[in-house]
Amino acid sequence: MPIGRTLLIVVGLHVGLGAGLFALAQTEVGQQMIKTYKVKLEQEKPPEPPKEEEAPPPPPPPKPIEEAPPVAQAPVPAAAGAVAAAQIGGGDGALHYGGKFNGPQGGPLGSFHASVERTFRGFYEQPGGGASTAILELDVAGSGAVRAVRLARSSGNAENDRAVLAAAERMKDRGVAAPPGGSARRVQLKVTPY
Repeated sequence: MPIGRTLLIVVGLHVGLGAGLFALAQTEVGQQMIKTYKVKLEQEKPPEPPKEEEAPPPPPPPKPIEEAPPVAQAPVPAAAGAVAAAQIGGGDGALHYGGKFNGPQGGPLGSFHASVERTFRGFYEQPGGGASTAILELDVAGSGAVRAVRLARSSGNAENDRAVLAAAERMKDRGVAAPPGGSARRVQLKVTPY
């Protein structure tokens, strides 16, 4: 058999078989077979890889404690017995910043501030809801006793402000480390919710 005839037979078989399969694919039975045997008649695009969600940026680190100049501590009369109650607002409205958290040289004052913040964070229970930074002022006696607390700036969330003041009141009961040199100090804590 000559080669031309063989090629003609092969091409004819392929065309005939292809046309028959195409006609079958157009019928309901053919569609059922396609689903059953998962036949792909068209070239599909490869699926796009799933997009990775961008992780939210990490929260900013807690703000350092800032300190006001030492405050002269007036003796508390024994008859009074109670320390001034915490106030929301009030005062002269000024924020007295006397230096950085650790200062350029760190040292005893930096250790004292770190100790006060650590004690506060041990008592602070952050409520839910959004809040901005609150500023808490503590009057600390030379012995480390917390004499008075005041919310110098509200966080904008009443529940968070109450939690800040509750933690400060617990600090009054416990006290903090004595300030360096045994002199009374007014300490400001910036309380930034996590």
